[in-house]
Amino acid sequence: MRPLPRPFEFTPWHQLHQRWLSALAEADPQVFGQDVDPRIADALADVAETLVQRDPPVAGALRRMGGTLGADGWPLPRVHHWVVVAASTLPRRHRRRLTDLAATGHLARGWAAEHLRGVRSATCIDAITGLVTPLVLAAHMHEAAAVCRVNGVDATDRHAVLVADLDLLAVPHGDRHAVLITAAALLTSLLPDDTVARCEGRLVALLDRDRITDVLLDRIRNDLDLLVCSARPFVWTDAVPSVDAHIDAYVRALSEPFVG
Repeated sequence: MRPLPRPFEFTPWHQLHQRWLSALAEADPQVFGQDVDPRIADALADVAETLVQRDPPVAGALRRMGGTLGADGWPLPRVHHWVVVAASTLPRRHRRRLTDLAATGHLARGWAAEHLRGVRSATCIDAITGLVTPLVLAAHMHEAAAVCRVNGVDATDRHAVLVADLDLLAVPHGDRHAVLITAAALLTSLLPDDTVARCEGRLVALLDRDRITDVLLDRIRNDLDLLVCSARPFVWTDAVPSVDAHIDAYVRALSEPFVG
């Protein structure tokens, strides 16, 4: 005998959509507090309707959402966070349909395809993760070093980098974008006010040295191991060069392929 459907199957999609908007208003009031951008609301409505109807698959709606918001210039980690918040309102057995690696990959591919034709320059923003590029990371390092010199402080003593190495060659080709965006979303959620860049298979954060604690490192290592274990993540820290002439070479070295 076929089991009776759970309450989620009876939920009209527009009610689910309103539930998502309410949850997002609490999670990101800057965007969802008042007068939500109609393009964001419509993209979420498309996902909600597709999810409830179950045919066609929700993958297409996620790609369309990623494409719409990527073209509008929204960073992918933020878009991914909205999807995660929406998924948290669903019954447990449905959450994976929006948050597993396959779903994240569809969202990321849609975002990347349109973002390159959108409002942001590919020289400054990585098209896959939405993180800044090595060019921007180097510029922020130069800025930090200059501020330290003005204040008579060695940048090596004041700033540090936190590096998450991802062995993308160990990840199936179709999952690599999803792994990158999942790791990027984690780092930006834990380090929301810091510069986080993608340097090929490395995600690199520039932050004050005194903010790097064992607690923070353990949290990042444990979460990466949980979310992207297939990439064999390895987290380490290093000092920031204090001499301008060394910074560009240092960032180039960070962008060299990681061999796990």
